[in-house]
Amino acid sequence: MSNPLFAISAPKKLRETTTVLKILKKNAGHLQTLYDVRATLLDILKYQPASNFTDRSFMQMKGEYGTSLLRQQSNVERTCKNLPIPMQYCTCQYPKETINRLFFFLNARVRKTIQDIDVNNCRSYGK
Repeated sequence: MSNPLFAISAPKKLRETTTVLKILKKNAGHLQTLYDVRATLLDILKYQPASNFTDRSFMQMKGEYGTSLLRQQSNVERTCKNLPIPMQYCTCQYPKETINRLFFFLNARVRKTIQDIDVNNCRSYGK
């Protein structure tokens, strides 16, 4: 799943002389985050100039959560479960399942706690 609101236009010189366009197209098919955009900007500023923008090998940048869009991405599945994306912002489709066992466990536990407290014998204050 890709982010439809984000676009990158590689300079013509890089499109013609490097594999940057190929890797960008490949990575466009995966879930990306703003952390990846940040890592890409750092890659452009700090690391890619040393290789004349030709290094496509995976690189985990120290202290960064994302990976550069200009490089191969790790073999880890890119989903909200594996990326720092809060579930309320997740666009992945996960099957939802009602967990009845949890309901019955909590229900029994609350009933037992109420019985242990013996709320029926509480002293009435007020009137």
